[in-house]
Amino acid sequence: ASYDVAVVPANSAVTPQWHNVGRRTYASVEPQQREPGEYRVLVRATDAAGNQVQSGLDFVVDGSEPEMPAVSVHGATRSSTVASLTEIRVEWAPANDTECDVVDYTVAVGHAPDSVTVLPYTSLGLATNVRLSNLTLHQGQRYVLTLVALNGAGLGGRATAAFLVDTTAPLPGQIYLQSYTTGGTCQAPGSPAVTFVASPDNVTVCASGFEDPESGARWRLAVFMADVELVPWHDVPREEMEQGGAGFTVPLRAFNVTFVPGL
Repeated sequence: ASYDVAVVPANSAVTPQWHNVGRRTYASVEPQQREPGEYRVLVRATDAAGNQVQSGLDFVVDGSEPEMPAVSVHGATRSSTVASLTEIRVEWAPANDTECDVVDYTVAVGHAPDSVTVLPYTSLGLATNVRLSNLTLHQGQRYVLTLVALNGAGLGGRATAAFLVDTTAPLPGQIYLQSYTTGGTCQAPGSPAVTFVASPDNVTVCASGFEDPESGARWRLAVFMADVELVPWHDVPREEMEQGGAGFTVPLRAFNVTFVPGL
């Protein structure tokens, strides 16, 4: 038997343009139309008596990469600053490809997009989150994770996420009190530190220091009397707590005490 091959758009009435390939059982044929879409490859066999039989197989031409979602790298606090030299956590939403399904995700870690200086491209299957361990990261350095989504046609979409490694605590600082005599604003901390206040009304809590050269420090404050939490932990704007700021006002009269241990 001899064979003829043609490629036509799927579900179309277009007349095939047959290409004779003789007795070969393979062929390389380009479709008449090159646009992405669904096509059908036709194979027709003809014997010496002129009898013919035909078969077809549908396939998809995908000319575009998957649409990539945002990818995030974080540590235990879900911040892009990671407090580990060996492990990061990565999350992303599924990539979108309307023509051809995504079949695999791969990730790499280095100092720039597509860099593999820390981790070569590693297949993750169809997972949308992963914990990468046994990495070699360095304190104070910034890294870039590259995520690649591969579709069935072998095309890859890319997304990146930068992260910082900071495994050290902020530098020590000082908490001090200001009474109503200062006008309620934070002044330079005095020496010795004020731990008693004469007014049963309000006292202003101020702070200085607590720097972090790698990732910056986020300030939180709470007020305790012995083991009793009078003011729960909450974020405070740093500029309000430093010299010249308004400080954090603690209404002592509400607690019926003039001495607040723990500050």
